[in-house]
Amino acid sequence: MSKSSDKQHEEIDKLLNELLGPVEDWSSAELDRVVVDAGVDIETTDRELFERVSGIAALYRQNNRDVPGPVAEFLRQMRPSDLPTHDATAAKMSARKWIARLRTPALALGPCQVAYSFRNKKDELAPKDRAVLDALETKLRNRKRDKGD
Repeated sequence: MSKSSDKQHEEIDKLLNELLGPVEDWSSAELDRVVVDAGVDIETTDRELFERVSGIAALYRQNNRDVPGPVAEFLRQMRPSDLPTHDATAAKMSARKWIARLRTPALALGPCQVAYSFRNKKDELAPKDRAVLDALETKLRNRKRDKGD
């Protein structure tokens, strides 16, 4: 990745942190909601990730090398429940995940909506909130203008 691309990613990350706060502070429900709102199918994504890491493990095996412990552990934990296995521990883990998925209510998919709730005020923004929004809007407009879009 080029340095300008790295810088661009850092700027986007900084803007997202200013807008949304650090992702590390989000609850599981908030993360699930963002993923669903983004249109990401979690099961499909998990399976694709498992297949990619399986490919990495296969390269180690082809070269007669031991699969690194973290890779093997990841594959054991992320194994899709419909794949057969001879490992009793992996089979138990798959069964537990399958049952947990049955118990977890599905997130309702709906159209994205913008909801304004700045300090629970319906009509006017506080001056501080307005200043933050204006500053972010200016940054985005300048970035768009600089790119020539």
